[in-house]
Amino acid sequence: MTRTALRDETAESQPAEGPVGGYDEQRVRVSNRAYSFAAWVRQALMPTGMARQLPTYMIIGFVSTLAYLLLFAILSMIVSSVTANATAMVLTTIASTAANRRFTFERTSRAGAVRTHLESMLVLCIALAITTVSLDLLPSATSPLTELVTVILSNGLAGIVRFVLLRTWVFNPRRAS
Repeated sequence: MTRTALRDETAESQPAEGPVGGYDEQRVRVSNRAYSFAAWVRQALMPTGMARQLPTYMIIGFVSTLAYLLLFAILSMIVSSVTANATAMVLTTIASTAANRRFTFERTSRAGAVRTHLESMLVLCIALAITTVSLDLLPSATSPLTELVTVILSNGLAGIVRFVLLRTWVFNPRRAS
């Protein structure tokens, strides 16, 4: 379609009388409200910075989970599954908190590092409760594979809870470092 034909077709589709330029003010107002609502939904679902933080958190979480599962598998041959879970979780949380502090939430100064690790240990208590309860709900004669699957699933849930708490509390940008 040529430029002239397009211009003629556009001119024919616009009302001869009415708002200047063919814009309907009522429709524009509704569109602005719809855009504002869409922006609000987007902000609620993916707050500022989360699009960058989430993939980094997930990579660190994946590596941390692999280390946790390896430790859990080794330790559960020596001690009870609950003790193995707690030990592996504490050790990997220390490492993942340091990595998340540096790479996910970009805190590079030493200021606030002790507070960050202490608060992260409190968050660990919630994650530990989720995984421990999951393991305690299993029958006593459960196979190691079933324990491992239970730990993986409960760790996924704990990871989501942990990310929300780290983002909104431990590494909240409104808090002083």
